[in-house]
Amino acid sequence: MNMSLYGIFSRFNDRESGFAPGETSDFQSLGLTEEQYTKLDQLCSLVLDWNQKINLVSRQHAEPSVVWEKHILPSLAALACLREHTKDNGDSLTMKIIDVGTGGGFPGLPLAIACPESRFCLLDSVGKKLIAVQNMAEQLELTNVQTHHGRAEAYTGLLEQNGSHSLFDVATSRSVSALPNVCTWMHHLLEPKTGELLYWIGDSETEVAKDASLNDIVRVDAVVPGLKSDKSIWTLRQAQVSAIAKKSGIKMERNWQSKQPDATTSATASWSEKKGNRISPSKGAWKRKDPSAPKDRGYEGFQRYNSLEN
Repeated sequence: MNMSLYGIFSRFNDRESGFAPGETSDFQSLGLTEEQYTKLDQLCSLVLDWNQKINLVSRQHAEPSVVWEKHILPSLAALACLREHTKDNGDSLTMKIIDVGTGGGFPGLPLAIACPESRFCLLDSVGKKLIAVQNMAEQLELTNVQTHHGRAEAYTGLLEQNGSHSLFDVATSRSVSALPNVCTWMHHLLEPKTGELLYWIGDSETEVAKDASLNDIVRVDAVVPGLKSDKSIWTLRQAQVSAIAKKSGIKMERNWQSKQPDATTSATASWSEKKGNRISPSKGAWKRKDPSAPKDRGYEGFQRYNSLEN
């Protein structure tokens, strides 16, 4: 019998969180191969190894079961959205996908494993996290992954071999900010007629969903049987993303520059070469932050993705 997600996750059945996978057939419906399951398992180990050096996921619950339940499986739930996108647009799973605010590589790396024919750009403004993500992509031999150190609003598109930049079929993001901010940052990166934004967010932001005229909402726990999650994936067409960005009145700044002169790199590029190219410019006067001051997330009560973990 072929390996299934049930086979991989059966070791986690007795843990206190109560996660119990469904029947083998439930997980085989994701359409992944044995090699892809193995790479997902390797990704879990790599994330935990890197997490001892830098904070990729919450260190309070840095264990395999949590990485699977809070990060890998919710990332794979997007496969349902991606297949719906290809059905609507008459394409195969050969797409250009950008993961904005990838952090520890989620959802970008699991989706790159599941969709080897698609091209991925994993973008983040935190350079040390991208070093980890790049290294994990190399260890997993994901030649369909590029990373970019910078901000979405300053990014011009996927770098092609001829030096030009192309737009993306799909953009993904896991609750990096309020929806109007996210739409403002990335509306220019999506294909005008067919591009879509997939946005992971928790139930606490349901009021925002009512005002967004969403194309579709997919519950993560409905796609992955046995997974307890309050997360949903919102799907917005490029026209909807642009409309929300325009309505927000937020001005987009594109003058942010990466510390790396050549910030977009392939997964097979030398890690040591990229490390040698990094520049450390002056960041100006240092000021002590007031730890008691509330953070401005864009709307009241906003919570980052990991903040909803039990």
